[in-house]
Amino acid sequence: MSQTAKLHLGLCAHVNDTPNLGSGNGKACFRNEAGYSHMNDRGKRVSDLVRRVSALERSVEVRAMITAYGEACDEGPYQIAGLEKYWSRNARFASNGDEHVGHDDIAAFFKQLVAPFTLHYFTNIRVTGLGDDTVQVHCYGWETPVIGTASAVGAFTHDVALATDWQQKWRWNEWQQSVHFISPHDRGWAPATRVIDQTSTGELPTAEE
Repeated sequence: MSQTAKLHLGLCAHVNDTPNLGSGNGKACFRNEAGYSHMNDRGKRVSDLVRRVSALERSVEVRAMITAYGEACDEGPYQIAGLEKYWSRNARFASNGDEHVGHDDIAAFFKQLVAPFTLHYFTNIRVTGLGDDTVQVHCYGWETPVIGTASAVGAFTHDVALATDWQQKWRWNEWQQSVHFISPHDRGWAPATRVIDQTSTGELPTAEE
């Protein structure tokens, strides 16, 4: 049982322990300094508290999931078996205009990445939308891949839409990625070629390229 459900049951038990002093309309009442008063206001406060705690739980769960996904990307790196469980069956992944839809297409994208080493960091994670079974998140991403024989650094922004599946587990429905740069770490992101090819095993571009 989730903490929200326990809270809800506990609060309801507390409300139900209050003696029903005969309001005449089937609504529980309690005595205060002014006499008898309906429990409507208290019930609304309980419902609001349960709703807010549930929203907080979902927000914390999704933040942890995004962090875990970054670690999963570093396994292999990009070990498909560890990544596909995060995606819904018909998920959409877009990166700088390059779009992939469905498990097979998304898996093909990650399989072409040749970095033998990566570290992914997600930061500035901000929940921008929260429904009963949907969440929208905006965050920054840093990546430190090895490409070819040299190390690089990358900066991204991500907009992620999640929904629960039939097992009530969160899955990525849409992931929109903007790549601001992936550049050799010792040359910075000033060169014209700010986004280097992560599918090539060749040498990284020079500062003049």
